[in-house]
Amino acid sequence: QRLVYLVTKKHILPEKILVISFSKASTLELQQRFQKEIQNLNQNISENKNRNSNQNIYPKDVKNINFVTFHACFFHILRESCGYTSKDILQEKEKREVMGMILSDPAFKENNIKEKKEEYLSKISYYKNRNIKELTEKENEKFQRIFYEYNQEIHRRHKLDFDDMGLL
Repeated sequence: QRLVYLVTKKHILPEKILVISFSKASTLELQQRFQKEIQNLNQNISENKNRNSNQNIYPKDVKNINFVTFHACFFHILRESCGYTSKDILQEKEKREVMGMILSDPAFKENNIKEKKEEYLSKISYYKNRNIKELTEKENEKFQRIFYEYNQEIHRRHKLDFDDMGLL
């Protein structure tokens, strides 16, 4: 409803509006809900005999509203300001490769590396998404070392983890 208000009442150009959400699913849902509201509004306007030209919204105009995830927005900023490309982003397969390499080190003594990869990657993502760059002593020493090694390896590869984009 806020988007409809901005476009219909405040006459904000749709291409000047940026809607940011956390996940692809929620971004798509927001976009679909907005389009449905616009369709309903257009239908109500066309049914009304006293059409006011200021009230009319054309679907081609509202398609210019940008609906993106935080990560897509951050990546766009990095691409435009720093010249990053998609090759600079660590892919899921690479994340698992990096974590597998770290956990294969005899110093970590992991038995079930496949399960532990997912556990540690999830935990690292948790901390990065909360803008925590340095771990406190409440985390065990082993995880602190894994966290550090993971970030060092990504840096050595000149890559960005998606979770890092919110930290830059």
